[in-house]
Amino acid sequence: MESGHAMSVTSARLLNALGKLAADPEVKALLGDLDLPEQAAPIEDGVSSDYEATKHGVAVFFRTAHHLRNIEAYKGCPPSTPLVSDVLFSRKGYGGGPGFSGALPYELNFAETRDAVRARLGPPTRSALLGANDRWNFGDRYLTVSFFRDPTRGIMLVTCGLDWVL
Repeated sequence: MESGHAMSVTSARLLNALGKLAADPEVKALLGDLDLPEQAAPIEDGVSSDYEATKHGVAVFFRTAHHLRNIEAYKGCPPSTPLVSDVLFSRKGYGGGPGFSGALPYELNFAETRDAVRARLGPPTRSALLGANDRWNFGDRYLTVSFFRDPTRGIMLVTCGLDWVL
């Protein structure tokens, strides 16, 4: 921003970055506001790379257009083009930093139980047989909510992203 003040990092702003090119000025500004390098982490394994924003309790993932090839909007991109593909909101934080303190997507709250989330969002598209997480698909996007094994502790991690394939 021209004022020199960082824009706030909200879940809406993070979700708005999904599907944008890593080189997009909005993505670079967002990474800067997250105290991260303003370029995508190199995708060295051919699948994904990520940054953990330790001061903000979020992680941002990048995948190549090849992994988003089932989404019409990315079929024309060169296969190696890095795009923002997933955003993780952590209750516990990363690297000793704080958890995400803003409003979560889909009006979720870290204190919500699995039953409460299911009552509001409806039956999940799928649930993990091991572990406590549910996934909902919304068109080309997904939402995964990971819960603590102790059902009274609520949500541990919220992941939003684009539906990718290997």
